[in-house]
Order: sequence, then C-alpha cells, then structure tokens
Amino acid sequence: MKTCSIGIFAHVDAGKTTLSEQLLLAAGAIRTPGSVDRGTAHTDRMDIERRRGISVRSTCAPFVWKGVRVNLIDTPGHSDFSAEVEKSMWALDGAVLLLSGVDGVQPQAEVLFESLRAQRIPTLIFVNKMDRENADFGAALSQARSQLHTGVVSLEDDEALMAAVAEADEQTLEDYLSGVIYPREKLLPRVRALMGDMALFPALCGSALRGQGIEPLLDAVAALLTPEAMPESAGEPCGIVFALDEDPAMGRGAYVRMFSGALSTDAMIGTGRGWRRAPAEG
Repeated sequence: MKTCSIGIFAHVDAGKTTLSEQLLLAAGAIRTPGSVDRGTAHTDRMDIERRRGISVRSTCAPFVWKGVRVNLIDTPGHSDFSAEVEKSMWALDGAVLLLSGVDGVQPQAEVLFESLRAQRIPTLIFVNKMDRENADFGAALSQARSQLHTGVVSLEDDEALMAAVAEADEQTLEDYLSGVIYPREKLLPRVRALMGDMALFPALCGSALRGQGIEPLLDAVAALLTPEAMPESAGEPCGIVFALDEDPAMGRGAYVRMFSGALSTDAMIGTGRGWRRAPAEG
C-alpha cells in the first residue's frame, strides 16, 4: 500500500480542524465528526486546545482512501505557533492550504504558502466556506494568482489545466493551440509533475462545515500528492521526531519521519519511509 503524509495549513479560523474531521469521517476513520466549538475535535487533544478551540501543536491521524494510507497532520493556524508548523513540514509528502471563499488570501496563508514553496512541498489549495453568503471561488482564485502564484488553477477546469501544462511543454502547447484537451488520465500525471516543480497549484472548493467537496479533495490527495512507492532504505536509522503525543492506553509516544534505516524496540515499530508511532524512551 502506498503511503502519503500530508499537512493541513491555514490562517487561523479558516476551518482547518473542521476540514480534518471531515476527511477522517469520509474515509471511515471516525464515526462522527468532532466539533471545535464543543471541544470534541479528534485532532485537538490537549486541554487548552479543547477549551480555546484552537490547535496548539501538530497532531497526526491516519486513514485509508482508495488504497492509499494517508497520514494526516493537522497543524496550528495561529502565527504564535509557527515553529510547530515549520517543524511538521519535514514530515510531509504534500500539503493542503486552506483559503476562505469569503475572505480570500489572508496574511498567515501567504506566509504558509511561501514556507511550503521554500520546502518544495507539492500543494493543493482548498477554498473553504463556500456555503457562506458572498463566497466566490472565482474571486478567491484570482486573488490567489495575484498574491500567491500565477500557477493557481481550478482542478475541475480541464481547459485551464491544459493551458497551464502547455506553458511548460512544447508538444502540449501545439496540441492545445490545435484545440486538443487531453483526457484526465493523460493530463493529471503532467499536472503532478508540475506540482513537484512548484509551478502548478491546483485548487478545489467546498465547505468543511457542510461536508461539501471532501471526496474530490481526497481523490486529489491520492492522485496528486502520493509519492511513488520507494524501496525501504538500508543503513543507519536516520529520521526526525516532529510531534509528541500522550495516549491513555499507549502512554507517551513520538511521531517520526524516517529517511533511512528502521526503528524497533522488542518488536518492530516501523521501517522505510513515512512515519510510525513508537514509545518514547525515558
């Protein structure tokens, strides 16, 4: 099974934790979505997070979608916890950046986007809160192209995707000028390659609160952010601990992104690339 570790990033109060809950629900990892307002969100595990309704540290929640194991990393949105956000980026194969369909590109979203670009993390954009009055997907995309990157394009618009791919490939340009639009199965691998080059940032829209647009986002994660299967790395264990957690049953644990070697105690905990949860020493 392929594995993909993704992070959810957003300006504070953009709906990041609510989106995480809906992703877990759609994938069958939870039975009912938690609520930020009620302090029941599954990714808000600290008492202060539940009381104040904000994420303070990065947390991880795994699920499976269409044969892909997705390690969902929910990160803080408030700028006071930017160090926690930067640390989580070491563990990622891809990212989802939330924008507001009402407010557009907010200041912290710009900062997060630049950090993702600097780390060369392929990024999908999800324009949230489309159930709100005055929400405008087209306006949000236009602002994103102006303030973030000209490569922001609707994932649902095959012609726009074709035009974006044509800018980077001469043969595709010739076909596009001849009126040819590639089918999705031929277009998406080219989109994926441009995402890896930090030249294209496909966008989707929906409402995390209403559970709208969740399955298309999951499909995009599986198709565009999942890395090719890689052989397990030999050699000395090398990795980075990017989050700590407390579990009532398992005790204290650490989330680790392994780059080579394997982690083990008396029994095997994890191998290869990706992260596994293991009891912390000491």
